Amino acid sequence: MKNLFTPATLIPAIAGFLFAIILDLAREYITTTGGPLLTITIVLAGLFSIAAVWMRIQPKPVRATFEAPVTLRQPVDRLTYARKGLIVFVSLFRPQAHSPAAKLTPEQWLEAAQAEDFETLNLPASNLATAITSIISHRHKLAHCWLVSTSAAGGDQLGSHYYVPVLVKYLREAEGMDCRFYYDETLAIPLDDDALVAVKTQDRIEQIFKECEALDLTDNDIVADFSGCPRSMALGMVLACLDGNRDIQFIGTHYDEQARPSGAPFPVLFAFDTEVVDS
Repeated sequence: MKNLFTPATLIPAIAGFLFAIILDLAREYITTTGGPLLTITIVLAGLFSIAAVWMRIQPKPVRATFEAPVTLRQPVDRLTYARKGLIVFVSLFRPQAHSPAAKLTPEQWLEAAQAEDFETLNLPASNLATAITSIISHRHKLAHCWLVSTSAAGGDQLGSHYYVPVLVKYLREAEGMDCRFYYDETLAIPLDDDALVAVKTQDRIEQIFKECEALDLTDNDIVADFSGCPRSMALGMVLACLDGNRDIQFIGTHYDEQARPSGAPFPVLFAFDTEVVDS
């Protein structure tokens, strides 16, 4: 009870009480005096009410401000800035041209994926290398990882969700990742049309952040990687992270003098905030 009588609680309470008395006295004085003073008060109240409504309905531009990006390029960076939670897109498997898997048919890719044969697929030499880089870069702290994949609208074998189990097996056995992976059917976004895909992705990412509360993870503990997958999914993820406490990430690289990718890829983390700009 003694906390109720500290200066931090007493001073605002007394100030509010005295201000209420002043307002009551002013109201009584204006009402009793009447005449021009009452008329002026009513007119001013009306004008300020109109002004308040007008300001409220006016469109206000919103500006996003970025903090300096953080790169997980060096081991010390990955040790310092790794997150406990990570949301990653898993693209539909495609081998690189020099990979032995490039000589196989899509049907053989699918068979290898269903058998969780990551050696045949040679995942580091495929477009899934982006997801692999994203995940292993956070290995020092990563405890929870959500793998958001795709499913074809028609329900055929074109969805990337078929390749998530083999990717998880590779990460556990080849990369030594011991975090908890989430990749059930609720994390497979149906690819119907871009407008719906963006909305569905945004909703699912929002749900993931809500689920994190039960895992004792704050928004600042998590980063969302929008590398890979269709652009509509990337848009949905970014929109879900507009809250200033939610950071985003993509896999970047260096470029040579001819603007070609050069060197090993690395995650780039962005923290940003949005603010209403006064006109």
